[in-house]
Amino acid sequence: MSENVLESRKARAQAWFETLRDEICVALEALETALPARAPLADRAAGRFLRTPWTRADHDGHRASSPENGNSSAGSAHAKPGGGGVMASMHGRVFEKVAVHVSTVFGEFAPEFRKDIPGSEMDPRFWASGVSLIAHPQNPHVPAVHMNTRFVITTKAWFGGGADLTPVLERRRRQDDRDTIAFHAAMKRACDAHARVAPYAKYKRWCDEYFYLHHRQEMRGIGGIFYDYLDSADWEADFAFTQEVGRVFLGIYPELVRNNFSTPWSAAEREEQLVAATRNSTCCTTAAPYSGCAPPAISRRSCRRCLRWRSGRSLHLSPREGVNHHGRPAAGHDRIEDRGMNMQGQPLNEPLGKEGARKCHGADE
Repeated sequence: MSENVLESRKARAQAWFETLRDEICVALEALETALPARAPLADRAAGRFLRTPWTRADHDGHRASSPENGNSSAGSAHAKPGGGGVMASMHGRVFEKVAVHVSTVFGEFAPEFRKDIPGSEMDPRFWASGVSLIAHPQNPHVPAVHMNTRFVITTKAWFGGGADLTPVLERRRRQDDRDTIAFHAAMKRACDAHARVAPYAKYKRWCDEYFYLHHRQEMRGIGGIFYDYLDSADWEADFAFTQEVGRVFLGIYPELVRNNFSTPWSAAEREEQLVAATRNSTCCTTAAPYSGCAPPAISRRSCRRCLRWRSGRSLHLSPREGVNHHGRPAAGHDRIEDRGMNMQGQPLNEPLGKEGARKCHGADE
């Protein structure tokens, strides 16, 4: 592949992720404005996104002052490790907290990670760009959601990502629930429109397996799709599918929010929401579990109000080498903090009981 072709693909992918971010922010702010006057919390001001640029340090401590500094080519001998992105976060009356982040990072993987990343064992240089979203609504009847898509280059190149839905009320966490049916149908449409590179049954099963919480013997939510290392030898087809995932998400999730955001809730349902938020690892302390797009401002902010329960272990992981806590390329962050188990249900480092977790996060309940 020529350098010109590679640079063109990087620019197109990054531009798409930024465009999708902008469109998602507009759509979610519109939901804040559209909350009916009779709905719970309608007396509060509508939320708006706050955007904050950030940079990352590479594994040997160098830091780029902005994402534009240096040659970002994974194949350039003069590439300066670093990069960064922009975190867009909002606290509002529809969304208790929602974050939509775009990042473009580059550099070299640390030696201990190179054998785990395709194409990096002989050449550790990488480039990665992606968009990642996680939303925690105020209303327990509105499901939480996570979405991420990314483009990664080492000596190989691939797309990855997906979206999964997490209803927080147990009676809504069913495969025959109307929101579940609609969300799965939307993800299926994205795959079926690009069936040659996106087999829906495979990507749905991959999501179910990836987000299964082994230590609790339960799914995190109702599923969705997940894919990784997508390189079909037809870059345009792979990119078109990745774009379709974003477009379909942009269509379905605001619809689900509108269908539920006027529903009154009880104190018991709010309590169930708070417990669910800390049981299933969609807590904001893991803002982008499989992409590593969570920047420090989100991971450190933590869920002050939703910290009802924690399993007894803690992890503070600083993957400055450019990978997340699954050993995958981190599309732009300096730090992920995840208290509890990891997404595969494996116990993490330090003992941290319920009270210790409250103190650590400054829980105010």
